[in-house]
Amino acid sequence: MSKINNAIYDEMGQFIRFHCTGEALSQGEYLAPLTISSGAGISKKVFNHFTRGDLYPSLNHIKNYSTKKRIGAFVLNMQGVVSHQDKSIIDYQIIIDARESEESLQAYVLNPICENIQHVNIFKKGVYSIYPSREMCGICLGVEFTNQFQAIEDEQERIGWFLNHVNDVLMNPNPTDAARSI
Repeated sequence: MSKINNAIYDEMGQFIRFHCTGEALSQGEYLAPLTISSGAGISKKVFNHFTRGDLYPSLNHIKNYSTKKRIGAFVLNMQGVVSHQDKSIIDYQIIIDARESEESLQAYVLNPICENIQHVNIFKKGVYSIYPSREMCGICLGVEFTNQFQAIEDEQERIGWFLNHVNDVLMNPNPTDAARSI
C-alpha cells in the first residue's frame, strides 16, 4: 500500500478526499500536500508579528499550506494604483507563496481579476502551483529582487522588507521594467 501524501480540496479550501497517484482532478479541485516540510514557509512567530496592530491587519494564513509552526502561504489586502497613467488608488488582494521562503517569496494578485488589471508590473494571467485551479497574475518584483531578498539574514526583517517591496511595486508602477504592455 502506498503512502498518501496529498489531499484534494475545493476552491474554498475544504477537504474533499485523499489523492491517489495518477488520479485526475475535476474542475474546481486542487491538490495540496498533507504536510509541508519543517523548513518550508515562514515561522508562525514572524507571521504573527505582522498581523498585530496596524501593520497588515488583513493578513491571513492559508490553512492547507500551514502547520502549527510554519506558514507556507497567506493572503492580504494592499492598496496600489491602477496604472502608471491612472494614479487612482484601488485594493489588491494578494496571495503570497512562502513555501520556498529561504529562496524567495512569490506574490500573485487574486483580485481584481486579471482582465481588469492595468498595472505594468503585474504579469498577464497564468496558472501557478499555489492555486492551480484559478488564473492569477504574478507581480513582477524586479531584476534584483531575489539577490536583495536573500541578502537579508533575519527572517522577520526579510518578510517585512518583502511586504514593503510588494506594496512599493503596487504604489509605484515602473514602465521601464514592464511585465505587460498597456
